[in-house]
Amino acid sequence: EHIDILNYASEMADYILLFGDNYKIAKQSIVNEKCQHFNEKLDLFNFLTEIITNNSDKLAVLVKGSRGLKMEEIVEMIKKEYK
Repeated sequence: EHIDILNYASEMADYILLFGDNYKIAKQSIVNEKCQHFNEKLDLFNFLTEIITNNSDKLAVLVKGSRGLKMEEIVEMIKKEYK
């Protein structure tokens, strides 16, 4: 399912930033330069900050993840940085 999600997302998104073991494994099964996996949330956020800075006029950000990954931490970082 994770591979299917990545393939679908790659048709819609310019950037796909991944976190978590399931997406790390899924990314190995596809060849897509849009997808980048991060082992640390702070690294993902820092990369996202670069994207936002360079594309702020036309950017939508979707944060999706299981409750176990606590992706709301990324949402809180975004809110704090871009109030």
